[in-house]
Amino acid sequence: MLTPSPLARLRARRARRSTVGSDRLLYRVRRQFLLLGLLATTIALVDIVRIDTMVSLPAYLVSVAALFVWLPVLYLRAERWTWLDLIGPVLVTTLGAASGEYDWAFGVMYGSLFLHMTFGSSWRAARNTLLYIVAYELAVIATEGAETVAGGLVSHVIGVVVVTYLVRTIAAIVRRHEDHRRRDEALTSASSALLTATDAQDVARIALDGVAKLLPADAAAPEDHRITLWRHRHGVLEMTAIAGTEIATVSLPLEALPEDLQAAYFSGAVVRLEPARMAALKAAMGVVDPFTHGVSVPLRDGDELAGLLFVATPSRLDDDIVSAFERFMHEVSLADILVRRQALLLGVVENSADGILLVGRGDVIEFASASLTTIAGRPAESLVGRPFGELIFRSDDGVPVAVRGLDDATGLSGALYAGDTENPREVELVVNTLGRDAVVVNVRDVTERRRLEEEVTYRAFHDPVTGLANRALFSDRLAHALARAERDDSKVAVALIDLDEFKAVNDVHGHSAGDQLLVETAQRLTRTLRRSDTCARFGGDEFAVLMEDVSDEVEVTVVLSRVVEAIRRPFLVGEQEVSVSASVGVRIGDTRDDADGLVGDADVAMYVAKGDGKNKLVRFQDGMRMAALDRLRVRSELQTAIEDGQLLMHYQPIVDLASGDVAAFEALVRWEHPTRGLVPPDEFIPVAEDTGLILPLGRWVLRESCRQLAAWRREGVVGEGTRVCVNLSAHQLLAPTIFVDVTEALDDAGLSASQLCLEVTETALVGEPERAGAVLTALSEMGIEVAIDDFGTGYSSFAYLQRFPVQVIKVDRSFVSRVAEGPEQAALAHAIVKLAHA
Repeated sequence: MLTPSPLARLRARRARRSTVGSDRLLYRVRRQFLLLGLLATTIALVDIVRIDTMVSLPAYLVSVAALFVWLPVLYLRAERWTWLDLIGPVLVTTLGAASGEYDWAFGVMYGSLFLHMTFGSSWRAARNTLLYIVAYELAVIATEGAETVAGGLVSHVIGVVVVTYLVRTIAAIVRRHEDHRRRDEALTSASSALLTATDAQDVARIALDGVAKLLPADAAAPEDHRITLWRHRHGVLEMTAIAGTEIATVSLPLEALPEDLQAAYFSGAVVRLEPARMAALKAAMGVVDPFTHGVSVPLRDGDELAGLLFVATPSRLDDDIVSAFERFMHEVSLADILVRRQALLLGVVENSADGILLVGRGDVIEFASASLTTIAGRPAESLVGRPFGELIFRSDDGVPVAVRGLDDATGLSGALYAGDTENPREVELVVNTLGRDAVVVNVRDVTERRRLEEEVTYRAFHDPVTGLANRALFSDRLAHALARAERDDSKVAVALIDLDEFKAVNDVHGHSAGDQLLVETAQRLTRTLRRSDTCARFGGDEFAVLMEDVSDEVEVTVVLSRVVEAIRRPFLVGEQEVSVSASVGVRIGDTRDDADGLVGDADVAMYVAKGDGKNKLVRFQDGMRMAALDRLRVRSELQTAIEDGQLLMHYQPIVDLASGDVAAFEALVRWEHPTRGLVPPDEFIPVAEDTGLILPLGRWVLRESCRQLAAWRREGVVGEGTRVCVNLSAHQLLAPTIFVDVTEALDDAGLSASQLCLEVTETALVGEPERAGAVLTALSEMGIEVAIDDFGTGYSSFAYLQRFPVQVIKVDRSFVSRVAEGPEQAALAHAIVKLAHA
């Protein structure tokens, strides 16, 4: 056992003083008995004049004086100075002997006996009773002789014993009453202290202090008890607090305890630790101390064991004390649950992204969670004691907000902001009133959310590349414009703009250059259009314009003509200058038109502009819609034709005039329509080129032509040197799959590259001459013959004959068909051939 520290001894002395001072009723009884004893002594002093048998007056006076001193000292020190017990009986004998008449000692004896019997244990009381009987009988012997003792002994003994019993009974009753009162006061004090606990450590400290105050006086000193509080976590008891004698054990598995103790603990029962159980428990703890008794009281959290309180004492505790332990630990359990849940709640509050405010009377902030540091832009603790309106204000006028006014939504206008007015954070508030005195305000920072919402909204209605309105916003504005036009009896115009050479720029210079071109185009459109007009990008290289409140067709034509001219001016993309043009289709609507119809008609007009040479403005005419429908029908049917095998190949022989032999075959695709019959190429090839179907169509023609030539060679129809000539459109020539398509067609047919001739038109070379030249060079290096078809109908630049690896030129029939008409026409054709050979 460890030696108690000076602080522990000081606490023990305070505990004893508190215990003594708390027996107020018993001390009042003793005080009355003290007065009774002093009264009896005073009577003995006053009656000196009546004593005619006085043997020794000095001895009598000394005895009376000693009684006057002894009785108060006994009252004050009898609990500790047990040697005082001998003085009273001696003075009784001395006073009786000095008076010469033993009856004078009778009153003094009973006056002393009443006070004396309220002190000490039962054994001490029995001893003192015997001493008083002997003292009185000695006084009898001294004054009357030994022969008189036997006659009054029985009555004397009975009287003293009865008085002793009565006084002891009264003292015991008073003491029990005082113990109950003291325990109730201790429980009340400890329970009140539990209300102030802020965490589990506070609860443990108050629990140990409260239990110590409930202990009897003989176990109040730290060295006379050991109180430990243990937490139960995952089958292990961990000591969290200790009072009294120290122990080294801080962790104890429950399974190390005797099974009967384990069962009792989990059942929630209070367990008395009698010597045998106490020994088993101390053995499990590895503790050696003089304590032979104890009590274990569980802490409960609902139906679960939360912890245990162990109280070890040198003697058995009364049932009343154990019952008080049980009642008190029930309150400790509740307080422990409360503070742990409060700690959990506080942790949730402190770690919540939302700020939590408690606003009291006068709109003064009484609590601010840590999250408000970020929202308010200053430490959360600095907000406490400040007005609520100093933190929260309205966005429209910066006026501070009163928290009581937040209950009425009609009293608010505009968003709410928090923090510094120079750098405010937009917030949302949730207000909950707690009675009349407090309001809890949830402060949620929605600044980032609002920004994201605005960004999402902007992106939902704007083109990410150019920043112009997108199709959704354009449609919304068009719907509103039509509604206004119907109301005001005005007109609107919708124009669709397509950049004619955008794909070439995008493919040659890259997507970043294409994006830059789109941005520059958007800026030119914005500068050229009226301030009231809406410009949008529908996607790719297609733009749309909404013109409201237009007066007539002339106004629309003037504005859109400026658009065509603005786009035709060269663009500086990176460090290179590029030129594009615009095909514009416009539809002027009135109150009878709907939004989809206007956009669709403008789209039709735009495609007419592209098909009519591009770089122009075309106003929608009624007949265009039917042409557009025919175009859509042809596209759909052509798609089916490619998939269902409705395409046919016709082959036109190319004859060597010198030898008369067939040198090659030109492959010509035809469409065998199931209802319309044979469809000429000029009806479906342009549609295929505009819709992208030219790629699968051209791929099929290339494969089928090579397959047919290989079949004729195997059948001996043609010779080894015969070639097949296949037309390539501009889309095919610049397609990323051109080399794969050509190689697979030759390999599948088993032909060599020299047996294939690919024909391209002059127009296919103009859009992207550098890229087209690179592709043709690569094809020529593979051994494929390259020919320019319909030479003379396009740009007729003989420079192409030098720049590109051309082996064959096919002079357009417009030059050849008139050779026989006269020498001039023949000379022109002859000159073209001469230049080609040169």
